[in-house]
Amino acid sequence: MRDLFEANGDTWRVTRSDYDPGRAVHTVVFNCVSNSQRPYRVVQVPDPMPGGGSVDALDDRELTELFSRTQTMDYSHDRAANPQSHGYGDPPQK
Repeated sequence: MRDLFEANGDTWRVTRSDYDPGRAVHTVVFNCVSNSQRPYRVVQVPDPMPGGGSVDALDDRELTELFSRTQTMDYSHDRAANPQSHGYGDPPQK
């Protein structure tokens, strides 16, 4: 996985935080390095990745898609959670 990634007009450091073998998921963390006021963003990714790739081999297109699914400062296991919401209980924006 590349160290730095450009998204939403900022530069983000991409790291793999942990691996949960019981659920077979990796946690990927995006920390903004170009603006310290931006909160970090996280997403969980299944292992193995769809198509058999690994988290470490993601290209720009795949990182962009992954970034679009991140949640601010945490992730939720709630199926009703909306990743575009800044609070898990917020109703989806229309």
